[in-house]
Amino acid sequence: MKKLILKNYLIIISLILSITAFFVYKLYIPPLRQNFLNFLKGFLFLKSIIVYIVSLEILKRSLCKAKNYNLQFHQNFYSDGEIKILSMFCAFPFGLGVSSFLRGIANEKINTLPVSQGMTLSMLLYPTTLASGYILDYFSINSIYYSFIYGFPVAFLMIFNKKLSLKNLIFDKLTYAVIFLGVINLTYIWFVSMFFETNFLIKQSVFFLILALVIDKKSVMRIKTILCSLKQKILFFMSVVLFGSVIISVISNFNKNNIDFLPSKNIIIFFPIIFIPLMSVFMIHPLILFIGFAPVVTPYLNNAGFSDQSIYMIWIVMLINSQLLSPVSLKTIMAIDKDNNIFLESFMRHYKFFIKLSVISIIYISLVS
Repeated sequence: MKKLILKNYLIIISLILSITAFFVYKLYIPPLRQNFLNFLKGFLFLKSIIVYIVSLEILKRSLCKAKNYNLQFHQNFYSDGEIKILSMFCAFPFGLGVSSFLRGIANEKINTLPVSQGMTLSMLLYPTTLASGYILDYFSINSIYYSFIYGFPVAFLMIFNKKLSLKNLIFDKLTYAVIFLGVINLTYIWFVSMFFETNFLIKQSVFFLILALVIDKKSVMRIKTILCSLKQKILFFMSVVLFGSVIISVISNFNKNNIDFLPSKNIIIFFPIIFIPLMSVFMIHPLILFIGFAPVVTPYLNNAGFSDQSIYMIWIVMLINSQLLSPVSLKTIMAIDKDNNIFLESFMRHYKFFIKLSVISIIYISLVS
């Protein structure tokens, strides 16, 4: 029974989310505004997310061919700090495909703990995940490079320690290969953004497809097999989007001036960075948490005097913490294999990292704001 549940947990959660969304819709949307067809349209509220997931999976499949480029990853060769830095570099061109890339060029089983942490830290510098790309578009952040500079001190402090040595990375062919691809990605986004300012997820999806074709020309030809393998994930994220669309509709009916349950402005920063991510432990997807809380909490952050860039970073830190703690985040789902499960890959492995990141981020954002 336990194995059956773990095997089909995405379908189970999808059903729970869809049913919950329906009851919330019926209870909190005025009867005159209720339309069942509009409710069903909520499944496709963020079609770019589905495009991103499919493109990422195509890239992941092609990364298995990375060995053809004489790239190898021997985890024992690096320290944990170096693996985090390498994973951070890998996240720029590969997004959430970092684990797949490193597994593809490794000859042995890899420890995903520093890989996951390095990959999520990359979000402080660049929107390397689905949800961080969504947040970028949500706040209409135009200067990705300023965000890089703003988030760099926190990323540096999270990795830096007395034992950190970069000598293995400096003389490593793999390091230069992923940095080169990362620069190409940044240049591509910069060029395309001159013509299309928003829709970062679509722009990044196109890059994933181009990179997949460069690595393996036949990768797109496996689209039918890929869609079949992704059916649970697609159903899950369609349910996440449905629930999110309902939450947005419900929030729009509330008078935000009457919402006074949040703490004073002196400690408001603790709410998105610490308390909201803790909710993700209860199998709540990070994107749902952002969609539900951002419209309510962001005005309080504005009133507390935080700049737009600080508010963006606060939500990115929330997202990083939630990605690591949530058993149903895309990061967790992408990291699991046959030898572990969603619970081993989430809060049970990353709670110390969550505490450290929260403390550093709160101090840093408070000082610069």
